[in-house]
Amino acid sequence: MIRNLLLISFTYFFFLAGVSSQTTLIDFEDATKTVYASGTVTLSGHSFDMTDALIGTSASDRKNGNQSARIRAQGSITQLDNFTTGIGDVDVYHAKYGTDGNSTWKLSYSTDNGSTWTQAGSDVTTSGTTLVKQTFTINQSGNVRIKIEKLTTNASNNRTNIDDITVYSYSSPCTPPSTYPTGMAVGNETTTTLYVSWTNTNNDNIIVLAHKTSAVDADPANGTGYTSNAAFGSGDQVGTGNYVVYIGTSTNVTVTGLEEGTTYHFKAYSYDNVSNCYNTTNTTSGSGTTNVTPPCTPPATYPTGLTTSNLAPTSMDVTWTNTAGDDIIVLAHAGAAVDADPVNGQTYFGNAAFGIGSQIGTGNYVVYIGTGTSVSVTNLTANTTYHFAAYSFNSVSKCYNTTNPATGSGMTTSPPAGDYRSKATGAWEDASTWEFSTDNGMTWQNAAQAPSSTDGTITIQNSHKVTFSASRTVDQLTINAGGELEVMTQTLTIADGTGTDLIINGTLTYTGGTITLGAGATGEVNNGGTYNYNENNTVKAPALTWNTGSTLLVSRVGSSTTIHSSMAGQQLYNLVWNTTSQTSTVNFEGQITTINGNFSLIKGGSTNKGIRLTSGSASQDLTLTIGGNLNISADQIFEFSNGNKNATVILNGNLNNSGEFYTNTKGGTSLKGRLEVKGNINSTGIIRSSGTSVDNKIVLNGSSLQDVQIADELKPYSLGGTDKLTLEIDNAAGARLLADLRFKGSSVVFTNGHIYTEGKTFDLRSGTITSTPTAYFVTASSSGTYYATGGLRQGFPTVTSSNFYPVGPSYTLYMPATVTMTAGMANDSFDVRIVPLGEHGVMPIDANKCIKYQWEISHKNATGSANLKLQWASGTEGTTFNPNVGLYIGHWKTSANKFTPIVEATYTSGDPSATSNTPFSEFSPFVIASEFIALPVQWLDIKAMRRDSRVLLQWKTASERDVKNFEVERRSADGSFTTIGTVMPQNKPEINAYSFVDERPSSGINYYRVRQVDANGQYSYSKVVQISFVDGVSFGIRNLGQQSFGFTGINGKAVMKVYDINGRLLLTKSVTNDDREFLLGFSSGSYAVTLEEGDNFYSGIFLLSR
Repeated sequence: MIRNLLLISFTYFFFLAGVSSQTTLIDFEDATKTVYASGTVTLSGHSFDMTDALIGTSASDRKNGNQSARIRAQGSITQLDNFTTGIGDVDVYHAKYGTDGNSTWKLSYSTDNGSTWTQAGSDVTTSGTTLVKQTFTINQSGNVRIKIEKLTTNASNNRTNIDDITVYSYSSPCTPPSTYPTGMAVGNETTTTLYVSWTNTNNDNIIVLAHKTSAVDADPANGTGYTSNAAFGSGDQVGTGNYVVYIGTSTNVTVTGLEEGTTYHFKAYSYDNVSNCYNTTNTTSGSGTTNVTPPCTPPATYPTGLTTSNLAPTSMDVTWTNTAGDDIIVLAHAGAAVDADPVNGQTYFGNAAFGIGSQIGTGNYVVYIGTGTSVSVTNLTANTTYHFAAYSFNSVSKCYNTTNPATGSGMTTSPPAGDYRSKATGAWEDASTWEFSTDNGMTWQNAAQAPSSTDGTITIQNSHKVTFSASRTVDQLTINAGGELEVMTQTLTIADGTGTDLIINGTLTYTGGTITLGAGATGEVNNGGTYNYNENNTVKAPALTWNTGSTLLVSRVGSSTTIHSSMAGQQLYNLVWNTTSQTSTVNFEGQITTINGNFSLIKGGSTNKGIRLTSGSASQDLTLTIGGNLNISADQIFEFSNGNKNATVILNGNLNNSGEFYTNTKGGTSLKGRLEVKGNINSTGIIRSSGTSVDNKIVLNGSSLQDVQIADELKPYSLGGTDKLTLEIDNAAGARLLADLRFKGSSVVFTNGHIYTEGKTFDLRSGTITSTPTAYFVTASSSGTYYATGGLRQGFPTVTSSNFYPVGPSYTLYMPATVTMTAGMANDSFDVRIVPLGEHGVMPIDANKCIKYQWEISHKNATGSANLKLQWASGTEGTTFNPNVGLYIGHWKTSANKFTPIVEATYTSGDPSATSNTPFSEFSPFVIASEFIALPVQWLDIKAMRRDSRVLLQWKTASERDVKNFEVERRSADGSFTTIGTVMPQNKPEINAYSFVDERPSSGINYYRVRQVDANGQYSYSKVVQISFVDGVSFGIRNLGQQSFGFTGINGKAVMKVYDINGRLLLTKSVTNDDREFLLGFSSGSYAVTLEEGDNFYSGIFLLSR
């Protein structure tokens, strides 16, 4: 198998035995993926899904280049398309991420578009921090795709870097032809050529190698294609000194370019021209020696009287006298006399276009061969003197009379004015760089001199680079897209001519000298155009118009620490800072204040000095406005100020930061820096304030939802450090977290809008929060999705610390919490988020008596306790929630599938809120209810019923465990509940039924509840039920004789039921106090009668006598 490398996006093909082989390198340099969540990326033209995997750029990522893949947990990189030419081998480089532990992974392949996968080789263990290569052999033809799967499950400390996946296409075996050439012969020798022939009976493809003085000593390599040339030494070389002089199906070749009197050896092979498979076993060979040139005698006569005439910018006529009719050869040389003669025995060819014919020595070109007396020489340069020498020679023996040449010279004239354009890469001053037109571009001819301001338009065309090193004034200069003008020395002056005098659609590179716009002259850089500052000096540019899509590229600055005053007031579009020679931090000092496009800090010198907006010498505060994105590459430093003035950056696009971003200067000053971001923040680097005496500020003030992803894996905090920094939200659409955000600053200020945590954690390590009931943290997504993770985290420096959490479950529901520690450990932290009631397994018995949301509060340490104040929003109450009856906060214990503990809470109507009267020592989640929520038992039902002058209480429970007893309580006249009886529990997991009779209920409305007491002393309450005894009137029936009865105590209508002595229901009807029942149709005897209205119930026996 032949392996050939594809670097990034270029594919080289080498012909293999059987099929052509293509090799693809997947180096992760051409895509971006900064999160572990599943996503699709395009790598080297192929589509891959990366799950629990990202493309890392940090210093802890092991990589060849700038990027590599990082896989955590059981993540994977799965190809979504196919390699259509099959796969032979696959090389994968792998290493541990950072200081993580060892991990294992495997590579699989699929030949059915990903329906099934087959593992290639064995599992691989990654144990080192240096990238090493692992090779897998697949050898499958057709459509094949690959997948890398991590097998170690730990998500945080067994991460693996993968880089440079090299996929080699499948190659079939090589079979050369079985037939071969025979009978090689070498003859027809000349001084410089040999005729080589062979027999090719089967019309095979033949390749012939030639070697000087000794036999051919190397064979063609299978799988490799070669290029032949009959001129010895010009074709491909096989081994050392073996040159390919013929490829084809013929039977002979005349080999040229040989040395006089020298022996050459030849060898012919048959081969398969599809697979480039060579038969090196059966070959034919031969050799031959070139002739030696005999002594020659040149002509005794020679030309005379050489003159020039008809001088033009690019041509002139040359004439001479040839009395004897000799063969004549004429040489021409520019700028100086001909300084080399023709060599006896050598054959030359002439061309009247100067520079095209044979060159003898250096710069001496043959412009004529023949027996005539004149030639019109063309392709000349204007204002240049050309020298000529004419020799007689013997055309048979090629013997030249170099003793008596005729010589002369002439000077070309200046060309007429016209339009110029480049025709090749070269120097501005070299006329051969240009061609010109005098008919507005209809026809073009070679230029005789370089263009200047006296000419028309000047255009540098695509793919041409013109270098400028001599002072010149020009106008109407256009650099086309793909073209480049580099000013290296001297002065390029742009004069005021017709229209725009300098148009940059390609690249204008300033390396040295001076570029000046003359009085009235104008210049513009258009979309795709670049002004490249490339001098070891102070950044400067002429006063250009920077149109949309244009770029100022700073690629070199040397030791300069400032920006040239020529930049003041210029409205840049894109600014790209990518210097390698920078030795000091460069201060803008107000010279650059507006960048309408993107500002990209790619490189600030080899030691990453970076840029700063203002320094100690600044005379006033500075504001830099960026219309697009601010992009800071890894290890680069962006500072605001280190002097006595403040700096503000107004960023209308995104902040993409992989380096170091300081809102004043690295190292700390007392100045104030302010960053206003209207787009997103995506930072894998440092964002910090270094000042300690004033507050620096980052303001999110866009008009649409802003994404914030700040994750500094190398530093202790991603925002703030030990310094002062304020994060302000001033965007009605809000901001959302795409990653956990750790903030250690002075404050978080909600001026307008919300922060949606989106399942991520906003970790406030220090500082305060200023919020309003309409601007706060929403612990859900902007689309209303709730999560079991994330929220607002705050630290508790002391055991008695208290923190206010301005949170809510949506942008319309403000439901803050206050956590006050009462015991535990210092430097604890608590997380708070709010989700709908019932999420994550929480099951209140009666949700209508609860707030419709639950507070999920967790803390870092295993021990400790805290009081909670939970505030709810109007409209979130259940339909029967009544905090005036009672108020409780219950903790749902997931492992026990119940609420424990439940504590009484103090109701504050102004908030409204519930404050726990007893601290909690277990956390997350919490529910507010106006009646007790189920603890170890699940309350199913409780009701109170009248039984004559008594009250019957009945209740049911489920899943009893470790219950001590049930205490029946009745509310007293002062509103407190008093125990009136005790019932022992059954402690069974099934439904349990209980009853209790109150023998002495009070007149009026009686309120009852049952208190369940746990064996560990914890308790819970049933709901409160009521029953009425009004004016001492009993609910029931009254006898009106032995044949009928009436009713008493009915408020409206009651249901009467009559049963026989066997319990069989005989009659059901609705009755009132005014009704009388005769039991018509019933015979004499005893009957059971029940009466029920709401919670009132009566049962008795009636004796009927007819």
